[in-house]
Amino acid sequence: MSPPLTVIICTHNPRQDYLIRVIAALQQQTLAPTAWNLLLIDNASNQPVESWLTLDWHPQARMVVETTLGLTAARQRAFRETQTPTMVFVDDDNVLSLDYLEQVIALLDRYPQVGAMGGKCLPEFERPPAEWFQAIQIPMGLLETDARHLALGRTGASLTSGEDNDMMLTLLEQGWAVGYFPQLSLLHLIAARRLEADYLRRMNRASCRSWVQVLDLHDLRPWPKIPAWTLPLRQLKSYLALRPWTGTAAAIRWQGACGLLEGQARLS
Repeated sequence: MSPPLTVIICTHNPRQDYLIRVIAALQQQTLAPTAWNLLLIDNASNQPVESWLTLDWHPQARMVVETTLGLTAARQRAFRETQTPTMVFVDDDNVLSLDYLEQVIALLDRYPQVGAMGGKCLPEFERPPAEWFQAIQIPMGLLETDARHLALGRTGASLTSGEDNDMMLTLLEQGWAVGYFPQLSLLHLIAARRLEADYLRRMNRASCRSWVQVLDLHDLRPWPKIPAWTLPLRQLKSYLALRPWTGTAAAIRWQGACGLLEGQARLS
């Protein structure tokens, strides 16, 4: 009998020390390797992952190269390469708790109506965050040929990210439930560069802009469309209201407000 699930890692130019920790946690899972497949999608990395990482310890592991750059393209390739009814997507900086896969099997057996699930994502910072970090409150962490959906995923240096929300909304529309289970626990390894103010400003702007896109794709419009010509004036008003010159957290919040307005201006 073939395994019921496949663990999928989509990666582009990963940090070697991070990915090695991700793989080590998979190697130590309480669920035996014979009970699950392992698929690594190397998404056009400059240095091929197979040149420095081996999966020989796993009896049913494969590495596949996807040359079309972008997380959505990599996940689509994973869907084409996978035959199992259950897929566990693991980011290349996520270290799973050792019973994670065993918990997935048990939870799906108990809750067959659940189409997607997640759990506790605990941060491990490469360096302590600045004092203003807690004040910003932004997250640190469907797949179709439709170009609107493809545009939601990260591509190279782009920080646009809406593909996860898109998948969840699509599953809900199809009648599935989405569940949060705290027993599914992982460590999110957060590199020092992701704590830099410039990175967070760009990420918050891109995330807020793509959130408007995601909701609009699912016929949800909590915000009205705004005329594009009014965008500079609205962003100036937001600038005066949020006072980004007063500190880093305020500057990051203002970038999010600008992204939200840009999303509204792009609505059809």
